[in-house]
Amino acid sequence: MVKKAFSLLSTLALCATGLFAAGGYDVDTGVVTPDEAKYGPRLELIPVEGPKSAMGMARRGNLLFTAGGGSLWVFDIRDPLAPKKIGKLDGFSEERQMALAGDVACITARAHGLYLVDISDPTKPKHILRYDTIELATGIDTVGSLVFVGLRTYGVETIDISDPKHPRTLSIIKTHEAQSQVYDHQKLYVGDWGAARLTILDMANPCEPKFIADEQLYGLGDGLDVRGNLVVASSGHHRRIGPKEGRSNAGHALTFIDITNVTKPKTHSYFAFPPFYALGDDYWTNRIAGNTAVCADTFNGVFFVDFSDVKNPKGTGWAHLPELEHRGKMIPDAAASVVIGDGVAYIGGKRSGLFMIKRPGMKPDKTDHGAAPVIPPPKPQKIPAGFHQYDAKGQVRAVSMQGNVAWAACSHAGLHAVRVTKNGFKLLKKHPIPLCYDVKCVDGLLYTAEGENGLAVYRPEKDFSLTELGRVQLPNKHIAQLVWKPSGLPYCVASARGGFIYILDVSDPKKMTSKLRHNQRGIVYGDLMGTDLIGGKYMLMNWHSGGIAWYDISGTEPKVANIVYKPLNSQSNGVCTFQGKGLLVRNGKFNLLEPNQAEPVEDWMECVPDAKAFGVPSVDGNIVAVSDRIGEALNTFDLSDLKHPKHLPKRSWKFQQNPGRAAFWNHKLVIPLGHAGLLLEK
Repeated sequence: MVKKAFSLLSTLALCATGLFAAGGYDVDTGVVTPDEAKYGPRLELIPVEGPKSAMGMARRGNLLFTAGGGSLWVFDIRDPLAPKKIGKLDGFSEERQMALAGDVACITARAHGLYLVDISDPTKPKHILRYDTIELATGIDTVGSLVFVGLRTYGVETIDISDPKHPRTLSIIKTHEAQSQVYDHQKLYVGDWGAARLTILDMANPCEPKFIADEQLYGLGDGLDVRGNLVVASSGHHRRIGPKEGRSNAGHALTFIDITNVTKPKTHSYFAFPPFYALGDDYWTNRIAGNTAVCADTFNGVFFVDFSDVKNPKGTGWAHLPELEHRGKMIPDAAASVVIGDGVAYIGGKRSGLFMIKRPGMKPDKTDHGAAPVIPPPKPQKIPAGFHQYDAKGQVRAVSMQGNVAWAACSHAGLHAVRVTKNGFKLLKKHPIPLCYDVKCVDGLLYTAEGENGLAVYRPEKDFSLTELGRVQLPNKHIAQLVWKPSGLPYCVASARGGFIYILDVSDPKKMTSKLRHNQRGIVYGDLMGTDLIGGKYMLMNWHSGGIAWYDISGTEPKVANIVYKPLNSQSNGVCTFQGKGLLVRNGKFNLLEPNQAEPVEDWMECVPDAKAFGVPSVDGNIVAVSDRIGEALNTFDLSDLKHPKHLPKRSWKFQQNPGRAAFWNHKLVIPLGHAGLLLEK
């Protein structure tokens, strides 16, 4: 049946080819050979034996650390052109960037969060733990015991690892789309992706970071480096300055920015690389060495740029990584990272491994980025008035109600059973599950997403203890992070927040099996599916940039019933069931869809409230609460009159944490609010 489903998807995808152009999708283009008159001569790549992937890299003295392909490698580089492997540690996934904090290597890993590794003995690195960051961990930098993690649309999370076995999130600050960041003298410089901005933050108080200023970049923002009064920022994809014609695919460049007055950054100049576009592997970064910036520009290659005259930077050399197949084409592998050595640049390839480029005389910068800011004493999490609060001592990601009992998925703090009363919460039982991302209580059973430990099914007993009925790992070693379970049917849907959802038969919890895997386009960033059935047989999902999909789970085999394969929505907006229809939060409005309704989109019923709606909806009668996890807010609407939905400002709040999908108890909101705990509306 899975093959049939893929066949259906392929057919629909082919039929939608014209929609890609109409909807603003970009077609992959080839990588060109750079013009040596502008970019300098082609340079020789020297492969380093060992890693097959080198995504994140960091250097300390005579040690080079690389992470990729599931492993951390440690090299002795006392002879810079003859790296010698001295240590290796397996057990990683989706490595992206790396930075060092004392004897700890910190590795971001997207949906897997943050890996912390003990490197006190570099010949025998050891796992400390994997920390559940608030969202997709992408960029990273460190100072002292502070770790700054870029979470894309969620901003920057600051984590204290002074006790690396017990990390502590100090703050999160929203930026446009934090892809990478660099710390320098109590400032954090952030490459904001979609907004194409350099954002500057004041980190003097890491518990309360503040926005200082931002500056336009040449293209979509990512990696950067800082030296004194200069920021060198990498960008890619589409150009954001100059005439609108010719911007597509032409945003690959370095932007040189003067930060003498940090409140008013000014651009010195740009140095553009050849235009190209390829789906996936969206990262660009650079490192400064003397008067040279070395830039890894994914498939475009590696570029050396002399900025001795910062107003007129010049190319001094380039290299392409080995060609590999990418989406049916042979193009150079993606250059993912750069580290500067003595007379050499080390280049990480996503699928081709580690390389060196000789550069006689090149030396790593010895710039002092300043001391770590002082961490103030901890304060209680701020919440608006009008709530009872339960402190779970962890990140409350999700809640599911069973009568008067709230089952809370509290990340590293486990699964908690909490009684809800008009006077607040009473803890009934803590279950020390190593990592609990999500929970659904349906038909008297609990379904929990437990990361590497998979999807589990429990029967809660009268004393709130749990009897485990079964457990299954997601296919392809994916970690279970989201779960949706409709009532009355033998199916459950799970996701790792990667590119796929899995529909599993859970009728026998001891023998749970995957029945269908589906990817439409893009990543399942969050809670984008509805749990309750629509029309008695369908589940609905927002695939954000890939449209919507209906799943028929009423028969003996689940199947993809219908899809709209075009960009419709953002990654933050979810769906639910409302009055027997599918309610989709979209573009600040509500769409109400008949069961299995597809195109034309123009025929969809649209409800326009008097205030914009963004986020994941929950329903209580005619009341719809929309949790805006990215925007750190919850807004409530009355949909009694579908022609004139009303925003309820007295039941709407702005938080300093990221709310998950709300639940209701006796018509009162129960809100999972991350590190602020679980809230009950008074």
